[in-house]
Amino acid sequence: MTKIDIFSGFLGAGKTTLIKKLIAEAYKGEKLVLIENEFGEISVDGGFLKDAGVEITEMSSGCICCSLVGDFAEALK
Repeated sequence: MTKIDIFSGFLGAGKTTLIKKLIAEAYKGEKLVLIENEFGEISVDGGFLKDAGVEITEMSSGCICCSLVGDFAEALK
């Protein structure tokens, strides 16, 4: 079974800070995939997460629903 956590909120609400803390503490040692819907021309959160040691693959061409070609489950594997 796959566990899915969804974090949403307004700009500046602390989503990235929470995610960094969870990765460092609660999810430490677990296999983790982070999908982030980044808006804007500059990936601000991606930079913060890279600095925290998180491997990032960015999709700058729109949302995952519009960008993904093929099976979503296979893409996650």
